Amino acid sequence: MFVLLVACVFCVLPTRNQARRLALRLSDSQNELDKAKHYADHDNVQFLMSSAKASRDRLRHFVTETDIATDCGFIVSTIAEEMKISDFTSRYYTGKATASIPNCEHISMTQMNLSWRGSFPEFLRLINRLERHSPVIFVDNFSLMPVDGMSGSYEIDTYLLMLILDVSEQTYENEKLGVVSIAQ
Repeated sequence: MFVLLVACVFCVLPTRNQARRLALRLSDSQNELDKAKHYADHDNVQFLMSSAKASRDRLRHFVTETDIATDCGFIVSTIAEEMKISDFTSRYYTGKATASIPNCEHISMTQMNLSWRGSFPEFLRLINRLERHSPVIFVDNFSLMPVDGMSGSYEIDTYLLMLILDVSEQTYENEKLGVVSIAQ
């Protein structure tokens, strides 16, 4: 009888422990399945898609989806002319129309320099107008140097930055299919 009891202890207890571990794994797997069902629920998918669309719409205020690199100079020139700023020069200050952003796969930038002579209030109005433009034209840096012999007049250099979404064929295909991605 004692031998039978010892055999049961050495055979049944490890099996029982194994059964508990399997029950825990089964419970974890069931929880994972329940989570997946929740995330795949139609209402939740609709919520996530509308959330992604709202985020893309907010992003469009700061990032343009068109190839603005060729149009950036025109946009800045148009804004300057509308504000009656004369004798200005604009150029890409990296020497290229677009530049990559480190650690950013889907967005690049256009950097421009706008140089002109004007007053401080004119400079403030230009900054305000550029940063209210949609998409935003960021003022990256600027310098104001007084002009000798002309009170209230400054040599103004404004370094501007625009963000550009790198649109690829895959993004276009995804839009046609209604696929949501971060890059869209």
